[in-house]
Amino acid sequence: MYPSLRTIAMKLNYRYDIIYSKRYKAFYVVMPMKILDNSYFCTVVLTLQHQPKSFNDILRDININPSTLNRRIKELTRYNLIEPIIVRENEENRIKYKLTKKGEGLIKDLDEFVRLSERLERAILE
Repeated sequence: MYPSLRTIAMKLNYRYDIIYSKRYKAFYVVMPMKILDNSYFCTVVLTLQHQPKSFNDILRDININPSTLNRRIKELTRYNLIEPIIVRENEENRIKYKLTKKGEGLIKDLDEFVRLSERLERAILE
């Protein structure tokens, strides 16, 4: 079952609007959420979907400006979507970032939301 738009918005504690574009004949979900409006927000979360990664690993994976990545990591940590962990590698301690339970839940909801929006678009355009 797909999560409702309301469920996704409530998890992030923001409001949402659904609009219909006559020009593009499609429904759009407008979530005036500061956190989602930030560039690379979802990209950083999705990069951590399968395994913890260091700052430099994320930097290489998504080719982002280091200061932008630093801001995203601080925001995602503040919203309890990711957390830093210390990993011992080659006799050195390294900081890596991993998704929290809340972050994992958000990925599941976003994946389901994307599938739902694709189904709605196909239904409208047929």
